[in-house]
Amino acid sequence: MKEANHAPVTLLAIDDEADVLARIAEVLHEAGYQCLCAQDEKSAREALRQCTPQVIISDVNLVGHSGSTVCEQLKQQAGLRDVPVIFLAAAQVPDVIRRSSASGGSYYLRKPFDSPVLLQIIEKVRAATPDRTPEPAPTTVPRPNVCDPPKSAGARASALRSGVLIAK
Repeated sequence: MKEANHAPVTLLAIDDEADVLARIAEVLHEAGYQCLCAQDEKSAREALRQCTPQVIISDVNLVGHSGSTVCEQLKQQAGLRDVPVIFLAAAQVPDVIRRSSASGGSYYLRKPFDSPVLLQIIEKVRAATPDRTPEPAPTTVPRPNVCDPPKSAGARASALRSGVLIAK
């Protein structure tokens, strides 16, 4: 969504499944958000060098890492402590909600996610979070690939394999 001052609202989406990540980017793009996309901890850190997102959406289980651990580590960075986190998970593990909450998660949403529900949760966490102007990207850090979300699932997966991209 666009703010009153017309500054775009940026979200960081972290998921190791390219199709899921592309779907998140597509939904956010259609709703007027900017989306930084990352498939792992390294690309999430690279994306965070671009700007501070207003919301982080992360898969609970990333290849080689726990999404909750990654978010705990990311939130230790300056300016990220108060950024709300929405966790996504395909499996209904008994303690996933407790673990998500303990690692700073504001909400938990099952995969496959319902787009209107995701957008409603984003608005809810944004309303509960003090307004912050996104920090501009440092001029010395190269921008990640910029693209609109590709139309086909195959094209989305191919475009996302490169790591970080911004759907705008």
